[in-house]
Amino acid sequence: MQRLSPYPVVARSSEDRTARHTPTDDSGSCRVPTDLRELAARATLLAWIDVELAAAERNDHALAMRLLLHDDCRPRLSARLLTLSYTISVFSAEEIVSLCRTDQFFRRLCEAKAPFRHELTAFRKRNRHLLQKLMAGVFLRALKERFDLDGSVLPLELERDLEERAVTRLDIARHMDNAEE
Repeated sequence: MQRLSPYPVVARSSEDRTARHTPTDDSGSCRVPTDLRELAARATLLAWIDVELAAAERNDHALAMRLLLHDDCRPRLSARLLTLSYTISVFSAEEIVSLCRTDQFFRRLCEAKAPFRHELTAFRKRNRHLLQKLMAGVFLRALKERFDLDGSVLPLELERDLEERAVTRLDIARHMDNAEE
């Protein structure tokens, strides 16, 4: 059974001035599926990741330069690939590399050149904050899409909760990769 969030979501449009609520889990926090494919197709998730990545690059000149200057190790690809994988509950770098070789969607994403496991783990370690920000943005977009909240002002507590969920997924990935070493 879905419960209503204690955080009201206020719509900005003149047609809908009523407060909306988002479904929550038993702990009272907003329910984000473990696998975001429950809310959107992989192509849609990837499009959202691209929008979040472009926004991050606009807001952080150093990040933009890092992604531009290190084209040899494909940092933009790593950011897109890891964010997509973590949002669909694929946490192991080894499993991600395997998907890049066997799954048609991932093969196209990688342009048929699967990254090495150590490239992905190194990128995750060096860019944890970026990945956290990208995932939280994708979670937020998924919830806005699911509950038709476009143009809504969302409570700060919800955004913090989504950031914590992104941190949890990064921690899972770190533990999975450490177990594989």
